[in-house]
Amino acid sequence: MPIMNLGDWNAGINKYTCHCVWAAMCFPGELYSRKQYLNKKVIEWRGDMKAGIAGNASGVRLESAGNPFEQAAIEIKVEEMLLAHIEQSINKGFEKYYLHSGGDQVTVKASSQDQMRDTIEKSFLYKGITAGLVLFKIHQLKHHYEGGGSINKAFYLIEKFYKGTKIPQSRESIKNAWHDFKSVSPYWAAAVYLFGEFRGENGFGLIEWFESDIPNNLLRFLQYAEYFKNFGEQHLPNIATKKPTLNSQESWVLPDKFPARGNIDFEVLELQEWELEAMSKYKAPSNSL
Repeated sequence: MPIMNLGDWNAGINKYTCHCVWAAMCFPGELYSRKQYLNKKVIEWRGDMKAGIAGNASGVRLESAGNPFEQAAIEIKVEEMLLAHIEQSINKGFEKYYLHSGGDQVTVKASSQDQMRDTIEKSFLYKGITAGLVLFKIHQLKHHYEGGGSINKAFYLIEKFYKGTKIPQSRESIKNAWHDFKSVSPYWAAAVYLFGEFRGENGFGLIEWFESDIPNNLLRFLQYAEYFKNFGEQHLPNIATKKPTLNSQESWVLPDKFPARGNIDFEVLELQEWELEAMSKYKAPSNSL
């Protein structure tokens, strides 16, 4: 089972810890992309620190004024390689992931870094949120639908949910997103559950929500993710096959003794009327999962 690398969290849960979680959620199958994302963030923090130190008229170093986690991240990560090498690696990492997600070489060459980042973000947000919705809907169906929950039923509801939008809504697109992001689907399911709390004016803002109250928001989020992980690993949509929705050997786990476990208050959200009506017309596909 993949263990989430959360940095030196024993020294304190900080901004770097938040971005480690986010990197795993966005690039579960791309170790290279996770590393480059985190290196990029460290570079940004280093730049912010330099600007802060230069603009600090009192001459007090920024890290002594409340930013020890940036300094710790810099000492751990940045000193390992030259900045020029990191920047070059990051650019290659973004290009590699964009092409892997279906982009073409011409667009890569023509796009600015910001445009490319926007394309990548849309790619992993679609797959991540879709995978999270699959697990979330299975959970709802389990508790509020007489026929119980299954992957195919969740696919069916999400197809209906996406209908009329510009979001890829074919069963095949949803199935591919589930396949690629199933290992981190509990984290995305937690994001779906908490969406109303961290949604910003510009839409999805989970990482900003993490950073707005560290460590409380991050730990709360991870508790919900643990809840959905346990549910998925114990849920048997087909009792005959005894195959759970999530494979415990494939799902991402937190480091041993990480302080994000324990009982939480959880309200199982009911299905909406249109969902119950849709389920009354549901027919299992011939290639049921």
